[in-house]
Amino acid sequence: MLLRYADSSSRRLDDTIHGWLQTLLPSARAFACQSGYYRFDALASFGGDVQRMLAGGGRFDLVVGANEERLSAPDLQQTLDLLGSHVPADASFTLVGACNGLFHPKAYYVELVDGSRHAAVGSANFTIQGTGHHVEACVLLDDGVDDPSVLDAVRDAILAWRGRAAAGAAGARRVTERYIRQLEAERIIDPVSAPPGGGGSSGGRSSFPPLSRIQGAPGPRRKARRARRSAPGAHLRGAPEAFPSGVVGIVKRLSPRNDVKGFRPDRGTPYISLTTSHELANRLPMSPFGKNSEPRLDLALEARLYEAAKDVVGSGTDTTNITFVGTGATRSGHPDLRFNIHHTVVAGLQYVASRRGLAIPRGGDFMAVEFLEEGRLARLTFVSTDPLRGVLRQFLKRGRGWGWLPAGIVPDW
Repeated sequence: MLLRYADSSSRRLDDTIHGWLQTLLPSARAFACQSGYYRFDALASFGGDVQRMLAGGGRFDLVVGANEERLSAPDLQQTLDLLGSHVPADASFTLVGACNGLFHPKAYYVELVDGSRHAAVGSANFTIQGTGHHVEACVLLDDGVDDPSVLDAVRDAILAWRGRAAAGAAGARRVTERYIRQLEAERIIDPVSAPPGGGGSSGGRSSFPPLSRIQGAPGPRRKARRARRSAPGAHLRGAPEAFPSGVVGIVKRLSPRNDVKGFRPDRGTPYISLTTSHELANRLPMSPFGKNSEPRLDLALEARLYEAAKDVVGSGTDTTNITFVGTGATRSGHPDLRFNIHHTVVAGLQYVASRRGLAIPRGGDFMAVEFLEEGRLARLTFVSTDPLRGVLRQFLKRGRGWGWLPAGIVPDW
């Protein structure tokens, strides 16, 4: 048997699961994966390949874990949307969980149209971070040089979960739209849109059964609970100032350098620079955070494209933040009020744009930000076309890239 070991500490694309899939999926007729943690952003990169494979009579099987607070309804829903009518005839989507343990494998199987088969088994979860950013390691197999029975074992282990779900096994469930709503009610996953400060999956009672003990293996140890430290709760300057009369948020013209980097394959956390002044920060309930006590506001996020106003992507209970960089106890650099945007929200908007045939946000486009629930929820509308683009332009402050957003300007949510 000739195995290939890949380790992304090399920082080479061909040593990542993303690079491996990028090579294989365009000519695949079958794909199967089981992953402890999952985000749709990893699959969205190959959405076109998956749809072409299924349209050509191929097969797709995905098994993911219902682990802790890491799975969200948008990830499940967007996956179902991508697979469409191919479920259940040509595709399956299975959720596996246990109330006393994790579903934690990371195995990938690809079969090409020429009949050759490939597999990867290692540490990388099927997330954009796991497949292409974190330092991960795996063993790559090719049945042209490796023992075919090993590839059979990888494939069969993944597909077995599909069979268990079909048979009604307690630890495996088919993912359907109805089941997504049920999981939200059980608080096993984060909802599509949850109230800020709402609990995650740890607050509900799991419907998944416990794992049985492995004879001869030690049982899990109970960890002592440690008190969580929280940032100071007091506002920086007492109660925040009120917004100007009739104002619900701001208008921002997106810069081509930083504001849209999340929509390009750039590294780092996507963020949008709202303003360098205190005019907006003074009106948000920001609190000191971190060693440098920089003003910060944790909030939930909902985002959409103006041209597809009903396709809303939410952060659920996985809150994001606005941080006033450079204004902490130790001043460094120029002040910058940064709105950090989740990779999953960006991936969701990219998927909406792809499905609707729309352009992704780019430099020169506009963004309307509405602040609700006393600043604990922000709604972002990205605008690239008229008439709304022209309307928003008139609200920019003279010589600046932002301005106040009056009520009633953007479409209803």
